[in-house]
Amino acid sequence: MPIMAVRNLINDLTWLAYPHATPDNIEPPELADDAESDLADRRIDLAEQMQAALEGGDIDPLLGQISAARARRDEADRKIRLLMAYGREFTGTRPDYTWESLAAAARLPYSTARSTFDEDDIATVAERLETEPRNRTPREQA
Repeated sequence: MPIMAVRNLINDLTWLAYPHATPDNIEPPELADDAESDLADRRIDLAEQMQAALEGGDIDPLLGQISAARARRDEADRKIRLLMAYGREFTGTRPDYTWESLAAAARLPYSTARSTFDEDDIATVAERLETEPRNRTPREQA
């Protein structure tokens, strides 16, 4: 890829990652002007990282950003599974959080929410919190 095309690609990718701060995309809106300076710094840092990755290992900037976004999505999915396991298995003497409320919060269909986490996720929550899940009835375990 020609150098100019790479520079344009990297520049475009930084703007996709960190668009201009506007009252529509910054909370609270009155901080948009202050946020723009931070976003400009982030664009510069990201451009430098992509350029270094390209020079050091011939990593295509676009493919690298797609891969990084996928890794962030996988991490978010993992956090959702752990939070849902916590809500169902570690709160109160019976589930304080219904499948319906958890599904709505995760923006998942009810049937998907019920199969989102597994015993490994429950074990991870138990290990991190150094506690055991509440006692489940046989029906809840199914």
